Amino acid sequence: MFKKKRLLKVLLFILFMFLFVFIRPRAIKADWICGYWNPFLEYETWFRASSYCANLSSLICVESGGSCEYEACYSQEGTCYQSFYYGDPPIPFGTMACYPRPEILPYCKMTGTPCGSCTPSCTPGPCSGCTPTCPVGQSTEVSGELCKHDKSSCTGTNGCNSCILEGGYCYDPETNITPPTPASITITVDGVPYPLSTNPNSPTKIKLPSTNPTVTLTTPWSFTPPTARELGYAFSADNYGVGDEWNGGAECTGVAGEDFCIEDTTNTQDFDPATKTVLEVLKENAEGEISAQYYTLNVCDFDKEYSEKRTGYYIVDRIPDPEDGDNDPPTKSSTLPEFMTDITTEGCSSSTYTGKEINNPLHVNIIANDPDSNDEIEAGIIWFSKDESVPNLVDITSNDTLSNTNDFGIMIRKNGTWSNPLIYITNETNEWKLLTEADKLSLTDTSVVQGIDVVFDFKIVFEETPNNPFGMYNLYVGAIDTYMINDNVVDQSRLTDVTNWGIDLSDPSVGDITQSIQDIQNILISWNVTDLESDVEDIVINGYRSGGVATSLIELFSPPPPYNTSEGSFMPLPVPPDDQIGILSDLSSAWHFTNNTMSRTETDKLNVGDNEGGNINIYVTAYDQGCNTSGTYENIDLNPWVTSYGGTIYSNGGILNPARDVSEVEDLIGVFENITRDNLDTGTETISSRASTISSLVKNLGVTAPNVYDANDRKSYWYDHFVEKLHEEKSENAVRISSLSDITDPEHACSSSSICYMETDEELNFPTGFICSKKLLFISSADINLQPDIQNSNSQTGCIFFTKGDIHIGAGGYKSAATSNVQYDYIEGYLIAQGQITFDLVDLGTDLRDGIEIRGGMVAFGENVSGSSAINIQRNLKLFSQTNPTVVLTYDSRYPNISSQFFGTEAPIYKQEVGFKTF
Repeated sequence: MFKKKRLLKVLLFILFMFLFVFIRPRAIKADWICGYWNPFLEYETWFRASSYCANLSSLICVESGGSCEYEACYSQEGTCYQSFYYGDPPIPFGTMACYPRPEILPYCKMTGTPCGSCTPSCTPGPCSGCTPTCPVGQSTEVSGELCKHDKSSCTGTNGCNSCILEGGYCYDPETNITPPTPASITITVDGVPYPLSTNPNSPTKIKLPSTNPTVTLTTPWSFTPPTARELGYAFSADNYGVGDEWNGGAECTGVAGEDFCIEDTTNTQDFDPATKTVLEVLKENAEGEISAQYYTLNVCDFDKEYSEKRTGYYIVDRIPDPEDGDNDPPTKSSTLPEFMTDITTEGCSSSTYTGKEINNPLHVNIIANDPDSNDEIEAGIIWFSKDESVPNLVDITSNDTLSNTNDFGIMIRKNGTWSNPLIYITNETNEWKLLTEADKLSLTDTSVVQGIDVVFDFKIVFEETPNNPFGMYNLYVGAIDTYMINDNVVDQSRLTDVTNWGIDLSDPSVGDITQSIQDIQNILISWNVTDLESDVEDIVINGYRSGGVATSLIELFSPPPPYNTSEGSFMPLPVPPDDQIGILSDLSSAWHFTNNTMSRTETDKLNVGDNEGGNINIYVTAYDQGCNTSGTYENIDLNPWVTSYGGTIYSNGGILNPARDVSEVEDLIGVFENITRDNLDTGTETISSRASTISSLVKNLGVTAPNVYDANDRKSYWYDHFVEKLHEEKSENAVRISSLSDITDPEHACSSSSICYMETDEELNFPTGFICSKKLLFISSADINLQPDIQNSNSQTGCIFFTKGDIHIGAGGYKSAATSNVQYDYIEGYLIAQGQITFDLVDLGTDLRDGIEIRGGMVAFGENVSGSSAINIQRNLKLFSQTNPTVVLTYDSRYPNISSQFFGTEAPIYKQEVGFKTF
């Protein structure tokens, strides 16, 4: 239904618009002001344009204010026309009833037409007869635009009718009054409030603002009185500076922009000089006055009423200076008085670092003077900062956590007196808390003496903990007075940066030394040192000598290759006690390097000169900037050594020099008669030794014998025993000879026999090229001398050399002359000595020396030998002892059979395996 009604309205409106636009009957035009009800749109329309109305009621002339006017009412139906704008053609509005609308327009009035039939009853004059007045509470006295009302008025007459006589505007009266004077004024500096004295001769001392200042002014809060529109606060500052330097000047600006005036509706305002900064105005010993007023805003206008001023006076505290008595700036020596007098046992000192030993404890002096009074000094602070800053305002707390490693401080605070001060350290959030035993450092020898100056003297002990402070710090010191500690907040923004100071409580790292032989006299030694906390400062390389048969100068050459830069040479001394190795002042057996980098890796060339046998002991010792030190060593072993592959060997006293892993040495390929390089890395399962422990095998496998029994330890017995066995057990086919020539002499029975022996009390000498053409036994109560090469003629022949004295093995022919690697002399035979088997020092004056290979066995009982091995290897390969065995022994199964031809089958076996490697 609603939709149908709306549709009907729309259709009627369209019809109306059609008639409105296209139908234009004539009408009488007059100036009318009409109002009517629009029946189509259901709302009242008000037209203030020219209107055309027809069939009006008769005009009525009425008297109005002493003149005549025409009045007419719409009381009949008629055709109404309208134009929306003056001058437009009329548009018919349709036939409708024109009803009076008293509540809107009770009549239509036509103006501008004379009223010819109306005669006034009187002649009106000016309105008079009363005095205009204002409503109660108002008056014509001007108070302000905000209190302005209508004009004053009264009812009078113009001689014909009553009239309204108007006067001036009416106003409410202004009620605002002068507010009371503020009761106080307070300046708050870095959170500390200071009520200001009203006595200019006794100003309030306030703290010197921190370097990141917060300064405000406050007067008591008040409410807006009902007599005012608003209440506000006015502050003004007249800052005098130091010694009245800013006396006078313009109000609110001052002499140099130091003053200010502030008005606002809040009772706390910033201390905000006109152009200067807070710190430029509130400096040490500066004075000034601060005024505060209330003001109230008028009700009727924007004027204000001000109270009397409350004026307070201040003077800025002078803080202690971390200076000596002459007010000179602090120096390193006054802050760290002993930093160059501390020297470690290795001769290391540092002017910039604390280490595990050096400058630990760290002796600190803080010398301060307060120009106001030393009685005001409350504490002394030393602060370590990595980021070149110090927290301004730091709380004192009970949060007992450990300090962080980037920033930490120590504070010595007066505890009533200086006799038993409180010691504080910072926690992990850089708040002050009391020092405990769990902290990373402690204080000793703490003393605070107050006199002309206040002298804080103490020592900081840095403990080694899992989380040590480390690195370079900016070191700040200062004294704190009572104005700088307020409500457990410490203002330390004025600490003085006196120096940089480092802390390193960790040793540098020194890697293993590695060796690489270059030739018979030169070896490359590679080393590396690292320190991640303070950098490596010094490196000392020591060269010592232990054992050996010859000692000569050693010389070190630094890179780059070809190593032409000599670092010096010296005669190596025996290895001293550990605490004398790596000494910085040692110039007799050391090479020195300065580093100053985090890490250094280097390969140097060491010339071992003519040193033979024993060891050259190389020690690398590193120092960091905290004088912490660590080192390592490596022995350049010049000792000859023996390796065996199933060979039978016994030496009273053991084989002193361990075997080495040479499985990758290329120069050992093709130099042996009966063994390959690969065989040197294997061995039998049998291990026997006179010593209780074999501590150094090729694969670093140590072997310990729980029980030691040496069945061969009858040194004076074996020669006589074997001679006896020879006489009893020798084969009936054995032929005795008296000289070596009998072996091949066709006139001698030995020449046709397969087994011969020689028993003599004389020394036996076997020349180079001797051939064991038979099963031969040589037994002598004197020494036997062998000159390689000595060989068997075939697989059935062989020689046993047995002496009551020593067996000496000489040089033989020199084989290494035409090569670049060690060649080996060769002996086939079984060697037994009641004394020693000695490999003589041979091939002197040559760069390369021959080694020696023996196929058979060696037994040395070591009679009358003490302190050395019964197998005495003097033959020396110098540096090539690192890569080449001097003596190589291989097993030969023929010798047990040959032995049985002379001694029978019950002869003991004398055996010690050496040069063992793990499988």
